[in-house]
Amino acid sequence: MFKKFFIPLFFFIQSLFLIIPNAFSDSIEEVIVEAERQSGIDVLDEAASLKSFDLEDLETNQIASFGDVANFVPGLTASPTGSQGLRFTIRGIGARDSQLGVETRVGLYIDDAFLGRAVGSFDLVDLENVIVEKGPTGFTGGRNAVGGSISLISAKPMFDEFLGRVSAGVGNYGSKSVSGIFNIPISDNFSSRIGLAKSVRDGWVENDGLGEDFWGYDRDSYRISFLWQANENIEVNYSYDLNEAENQPAFFQAIPDTNGGDLGPYTVGVFGFNFQTFSYELSEPVVEVPESIDRHDTVNSNVLIENGITESSGHSLSLRWDWAQDHSFIFSGTYRKAETLNRFYFYPDLNQDQLPVRAFNEPFPNNPLATVNRQIPQSETFPEPSFPEYQRFCCVAPYAVFVDSPDPLAIRTLLNSPPGGDLALRDHEQFSIEFKQEGTLFDGQIDYVAGIYYFNERTGNGQQLPSVPYSDPNFENLQVDHSLFWSDVIELISLMEFDDDIDPDFLATSFISLNDIDTDSYAVFTQWNYHPFWNDRLHITLGLRHTYEEKSLNRILLRAITFDSLDDKPINDENDWTSLDPELKVQYDVSNAGFVYLRYSEGFRPGNFNVLTRKVSDLGFEAEFIDSFEIGYKASLFDDTVTVEFAAFRNEMENGQSTIRNIFSPLQRSIINTDSMSEGIELNLQVVLSDELSLSFEYAYLRSNNERFVNPFYIDYEYAIEKEKNANAFSSSGANVDDVVLPLDPNLPGDAAIIDRLENACYGDLKGNPIPNIARLVDFEIGACTDRLTNFGAPINSLLVSLEYSKFLSWGELRANLSYSHKDSYFVGSTIDITDRDIVDLRLTGEFEMAKGIGKIALWSQNILNNEYTINALDVSAIATDAALYGTPRTFGIDFGFEWQ
Repeated sequence: MFKKFFIPLFFFIQSLFLIIPNAFSDSIEEVIVEAERQSGIDVLDEAASLKSFDLEDLETNQIASFGDVANFVPGLTASPTGSQGLRFTIRGIGARDSQLGVETRVGLYIDDAFLGRAVGSFDLVDLENVIVEKGPTGFTGGRNAVGGSISLISAKPMFDEFLGRVSAGVGNYGSKSVSGIFNIPISDNFSSRIGLAKSVRDGWVENDGLGEDFWGYDRDSYRISFLWQANENIEVNYSYDLNEAENQPAFFQAIPDTNGGDLGPYTVGVFGFNFQTFSYELSEPVVEVPESIDRHDTVNSNVLIENGITESSGHSLSLRWDWAQDHSFIFSGTYRKAETLNRFYFYPDLNQDQLPVRAFNEPFPNNPLATVNRQIPQSETFPEPSFPEYQRFCCVAPYAVFVDSPDPLAIRTLLNSPPGGDLALRDHEQFSIEFKQEGTLFDGQIDYVAGIYYFNERTGNGQQLPSVPYSDPNFENLQVDHSLFWSDVIELISLMEFDDDIDPDFLATSFISLNDIDTDSYAVFTQWNYHPFWNDRLHITLGLRHTYEEKSLNRILLRAITFDSLDDKPINDENDWTSLDPELKVQYDVSNAGFVYLRYSEGFRPGNFNVLTRKVSDLGFEAEFIDSFEIGYKASLFDDTVTVEFAAFRNEMENGQSTIRNIFSPLQRSIINTDSMSEGIELNLQVVLSDELSLSFEYAYLRSNNERFVNPFYIDYEYAIEKEKNANAFSSSGANVDDVVLPLDPNLPGDAAIIDRLENACYGDLKGNPIPNIARLVDFEIGACTDRLTNFGAPINSLLVSLEYSKFLSWGELRANLSYSHKDSYFVGSTIDITDRDIVDLRLTGEFEMAKGIGKIALWSQNILNNEYTINALDVSAIATDAALYGTPRTFGIDFGFEWQ
């Protein structure tokens, strides 16, 4: 129904604005334009929390991509992921999953084009401005987001001058960069702008073994744009960008248990047994990997390391028609496509000797996996079927080395991406159009924006993998290697007892699958700013956005191990969501140079599909909604020598989408809806200390948590009753559990036996103490294990302090920038956190006039104190030890630049 009225509604709104200007005065002194995604704004004029980087800031901080921004914005974090490139969090609001079916909570824009996916890692050329906005967005156009937005804005062509800017740089780790930007006027009303850049760097983790190093890259960026002034009222702008990157894989380093309380190989299993108690010599992890808290700079890989590839390109067309004084019609259309081939390697230095010898004592039959098609391997291959933990862990190695070859398959693929890599983003295409009307009414008392927006996205992941005949154990006739994956092994072993409630359609299927998700999003939006004539200090803003979104999923499963396609049994689903979100802002100018404001807004993120589930019932998840409250103060004081920005906020999320991982098979996930909140304060101070020296101080404090939720990967009381009834004399409590009902009463012997089983599976240690941060508790009312996460994905304290020095000398201008960034440790998983970070950057720039332009030389160093810190971590302790990604060590270099006009 909404779609039927989508286009007619806009033309009705447009017709009103064609009539209104004739009825009211056209005069106005100032037009207040949108803050969201607008180049060149002054953040002190906007009643919102914004951080803006101009061209000089981008050069000083070496910002060329989305990921470069996070270190310079307190309250903003970025974590690398496999499929979506980067996962962003603003004020504790961010995506907790990187799979295809989970969209970002932070809107990402390139020149007004919303990015459906933050594909890989690539740089952009000819950036002019970067804007970070905090809080729900979408009231003045574009795709809505619940957490905020990051906008990268390129420079537009200019009519009046030829401009050329070239730069080159070299640094440690073999880094080299070169870029060129040229503004070329073609006529008085038509101009073009061309930009190109290339940057390379060797990996800072050197691989002395097989294949490539880690963390290096080779990136190319191209951009061309045209600006046409058709007449004095019509302006048309077109741009095309192409970004290509070949990135060496991230290095997952084995680390000891983190402060999150992870218990490594002694983690309590879902059946209440513990390796240390029921050891049978199983108190060691399946894979013994050397671990270290110190950042590694070398590794000797036994696996052939290959690079990942990212390609992204986009077209953008916009038209602005100033059809009446103080009234403009704006059209914008975008088309983008992308593809990301991801490669990952866990513990690349693992060798066969580090697999447990006990796993080889029971050899498999010659053809153990020939009956993998929904059939259970013969039980005699398992030492003792009554111990599920033993089944899951002890038998991984026999599965992995069922072929006797000089290059064991377990070493090659058990913990790595599939042959040829994983298409984390396949055939991604997106298209958007927006029609918008903006202007002023009633002699400047009202500024308005109104329009419609449509977004279409077709995206997928996964690829058909080669089928390997097991009758050829040496693979003599094959050009590719067979792969065996930990999650696939878990899936096969689970057929015995682990997940007996798994849906039949998902039995014995690989974690690799072919997924395609189609999205259509329709929105009508408007925002009105009212400046009452009776009080020129008061400003009231009302915004409203109505969004309708529909999604469909087509999923084709692959059989575990064999990768046979089950295309005759596709899994299809579709759903739609709608939301009406308001915004209210009240601003009061307490002086000519300062104001206070209050903002209330609501936001909405649609539901989607969990493509890493094993249950049809868990395939779809519902939309989430946010209520955001913010009060702030902004002022320029003491003759503009001090500027102050302060904000206090609270976000209340209803049905927030939270991802829960299966600790025994981390790629298997469940997405649940649970309420959550985040609140905090932010303070920004800019102080001019002298004519040459200025100080910037930015601080953010955040607390966040969610309501208790039931962990779907832990047993409930019904399952505990069944296990107690079937337990042998060794593991049974001996209590009668036939009459156990809810709520559980710890004073009753039968209830106490069930509670004991629930607590053994739920709590993090043998003494029953909750794991830090999780605070797992058994809820006696519902008979299940509940979790509660705090400060997930965002630090409590983050800080940025910088000193700017500038002095004109006889030869030119000398500029120096020294900055210090701090972020507290925070959780990135249920039981695992990353370290805090303290990064110091320094840049010295000399700028001087030359015969035909201006020259620049800059010396720089980032992380000059070589702080060792982690940027992401994974809990894989069920098979080995935790793994972490470390941040970039000290880098330094010299840049040369020349600009002529």
